[in-house]
Amino acid sequence: SLRRRQRQMCIRDKLIARTRLQMAIADKVIVVACEKKSGTMHAVDWAVKLGKPIFAIDNDRSGNRHLIDNGIATPIRLQSTNKLYD
Repeated sequence: SLRRRQRQMCIRDKLIARTRLQMAIADKVIVVACEKKSGTMHAVDWAVKLGKPIFAIDNDRSGNRHLIDNGIATPIRLQSTNKLYD
């Protein structure tokens, strides 16, 4: 219905505005895990436009791989989580 589509557009517009505000006030962006087609990637795109430094955990998620492999993000390589519990 028209009313439902209007509501969805309103929600989408608010999410976009929130994401842009978050990226504007951030000192840097750290991507933990995301897919190449995701809201996180839209946030990263906006952060890049704002000149924010981008970091990404080095893992196999498609978004993280894209960011690291294309030099968009500085990789963060984590050691085994077992060391956290020793």
